[in-house]
Amino acid sequence: MPLTIKTLPKTLSIASLFLSLSSPLAVMAGGYEAPAPMPVAAQDTSSHFYLGLQLGMGLLDGQYKARASATLSDDDVTTTDVVYQRWHNAFGGSSVLVGAVFGVDTVFSNDVYGALEINTTYDSYGRTILSYNAPAETIGEDTFGPFGFRTRLKNSFLYGLTAKLGKDMGGYTPYIVGGVEAGRWRATVHAEGGTAVEDIFPVLFTNPNEDSSNPTQRVRFSKTRAAPTAGVGVRFKIVDNWQGDLQYRYSWFGNIHHRQEFTATGDDVSVTAQVKTRITPNQGKALFSLNYYFDTV
Repeated sequence: MPLTIKTLPKTLSIASLFLSLSSPLAVMAGGYEAPAPMPVAAQDTSSHFYLGLQLGMGLLDGQYKARASATLSDDDVTTTDVVYQRWHNAFGGSSVLVGAVFGVDTVFSNDVYGALEINTTYDSYGRTILSYNAPAETIGEDTFGPFGFRTRLKNSFLYGLTAKLGKDMGGYTPYIVGGVEAGRWRATVHAEGGTAVEDIFPVLFTNPNEDSSNPTQRVRFSKTRAAPTAGVGVRFKIVDNWQGDLQYRYSWFGNIHHRQEFTATGDDVSVTAQVKTRITPNQGKALFSLNYYFDTV
């Protein structure tokens, strides 16, 4: 049949039908190859060890409660309570944090990120958290005071074990962090007094900035406290085996209790003093660490 304008639509319809019938025949005959599926990259679920240097700032959020009492006795067996004071004081202060971290992390299925990390940190915190002054007292012809106590708190090193759980977003990973942290807190309560007191009680009331081999002029104590710690952070890739980590954590160290009594004797008068102390040194930390991964990630 000659191809004309009138017969063209019918010819195209026949050709389309032939092609639709020939495709399954070609597949059954093995002459047709289906397109290969797109390759899917395998997820890296292996563990990676890392070691890093940590730098940050600490901010103390503490409470100080104490009770001080002292009793003076002269040669006539006259006893006078010259100090009986309670106080509650909030204290703070910032510090520089420098330390090291060592950990292992991995990415599980569905891009779930997990890590376990050990850290040790030097804390530069050290400051006076309370100054207290008592009024002068007169016994007979002698005047004692004014005098008081000054408390200084210091913490040098922190050690921690934390776990991280987050979501790998490709170039960065937000996470939550929790664990335990331990620190040794050292407190010194200095006895301070005026000239008259220093003349009569040179052992107890001395300049706290002067060195002395006599331990009774200061009350010193230290406690190691373990604290729960929690916070949030994000890790991010820098280049090759190097990753950065930004983190904020808060640690609750609880209460540090101490009680001590000491006595000093002058020419004709003696003093017995007692100091009860409770310190609650909670601390927040903003940290950055630069970590080297021993495997390429």
